Amino acid sequence: MASITVVDTDSALQEFLTGIENCKVKDVPPSLYFDLEGVRLGRNGTISIISVFIQPLNQVYLIDVFTLSEKAFLITNDKQTSLKTILEAPSIPKVFFDVRNDSDAMCSHHGIRLQCVKDLQVMELAVRFGSQKYVAGLAKCIENHANLPPIELQKWKQIKASVGQLWDPRRGGSYQVFNQRPIRTDIIQYCAQDVTILPSLWNVYHQKLRQPQSGFWRCMVFYNVEKRIAESQGPRYNPEAESKRYGWTKEYIEQERDSWNDDIMDGALQGEAIIDKRWLTSDYY
Repeated sequence: MASITVVDTDSALQEFLTGIENCKVKDVPPSLYFDLEGVRLGRNGTISIISVFIQPLNQVYLIDVFTLSEKAFLITNDKQTSLKTILEAPSIPKVFFDVRNDSDAMCSHHGIRLQCVKDLQVMELAVRFGSQKYVAGLAKCIENHANLPPIELQKWKQIKASVGQLWDPRRGGSYQVFNQRPIRTDIIQYCAQDVTILPSLWNVYHQKLRQPQSGFWRCMVFYNVEKRIAESQGPRYNPEAESKRYGWTKEYIEQERDSWNDDIMDGALQGEAIIDKRWLTSDYY
């Protein structure tokens, strides 16, 4: 069971930042896992809480953006590290599940431009057998792939259902529950439980992506995550668009595979070395 700390003061935020520095952040497996909650999360809403799981410390930090506001991203520790510098660092892997609205919200309201993101939703799409026409939701991935013991899975479902009634407008709830202070105990549990399960999903999808024959899919993951982030920061992005549920058609995959093969062939004919590490390095995507 991970420890949970609510970060709602300047000093607590500085301790959180120092904790990240002291844990010696790794690439494989990643050390940092993120999830955001808010009111209509995206450019048309607000961020309430950023959940961060530091796996090597087995510690969840709930960054209270509602209370700290802009300071949540700008306060630095003794080494001038801030949440903003971590989120924008090109050398620190950060794992999200469907980064699009999170990226949109952080960019639109706080000028954060994410880098070095691993998006589990895209990873799942790449390793899936069968149709890839639609992306999978987090709940489905947790139920099917996280390999939780039955008791833990049942507890997760209960918290998900009970708190869902509090925030889901379709079930009589309101997103404003994430802005109630002090943060409710059940909201704390809700925010912490998903982010602590993300490493299990990363392990499952990573083991498949790192296979020698998966170079194409590693490229697909990398470039599609980059595309997601760029689009989420663009002027035309709609955080509530129906099109967000679509994944990859067979035609799109065939087109990308042809382009990928052409790149390899062109390089070989010109006597050039393969320079894309994702083709050869199993942990790089």
